[in-house]
Amino acid sequence: KQTYGNIQHLIVVDGIHSHANDIVLNYNNTKIDVIQLPYATGTEQYNGHRIYGGCTYFAKGDYIMFLDEDNWFEPKHIHSMIDALENNKWDWCYSLRQIHHKSGAFACFDDCESLGKWPTYHGVHHIDTNSYCVKTSIATKIAQVWHGGWGQDRVFLSVIAQHFPKFDCTNEYTVHYRVDGGKGSVNAEFFENGNKIMNEKYNGVFPWRQRT
Repeated sequence: KQTYGNIQHLIVVDGIHSHANDIVLNYNNTKIDVIQLPYATGTEQYNGHRIYGGCTYFAKGDYIMFLDEDNWFEPKHIHSMIDALENNKWDWCYSLRQIHHKSGAFACFDDCESLGKWPTYHGVHHIDTNSYCVKTSIATKIAQVWHGGWGQDRVFLSVIAQHFPKFDCTNEYTVHYRVDGGKGSVNAEFFENGNKIMNEKYNGVFPWRQRT
């Protein structure tokens, strides 16, 4: 349902799942390329990190975005990200998130965690993988940075921000992030409590909601 038309959907099936091809057939009018891996690589706390890095080299487009299977984009997401990059001549950008319960019901906005250039409520910088839009020419140069376990997304942010400092936030909540996906996943209360702390810190006026 994206308003941007020229998209390659590069779907990676992480291990053998008999239903994967049946799902893809439902979207036969969409450009979809499927990579079927012979075994799961997301074990041992690697999550999807090795897929993010390795499959960067197979992407055909000028820009790369990542999307985990339990999350989704607003229909205007890709269009708004690419417009932001091209209009501002950035190397990469990121969007903000809406948080949803496991059922899909809206819980809250993420005003405490995936804020990029603004520190999280516990003082570090973080961008959720689903929120990136990166020029492919840049993504391939640092793809090896994804090779790592839990917390590697923070390492990726540190590297890309250091070596490619022309970036910013779209200031739009166009990524939908579902919580309670599995063992160890965060829940909605994590964000609700974090938002309360940030609301007190900024007196209810969040700078990431303002275009600068």
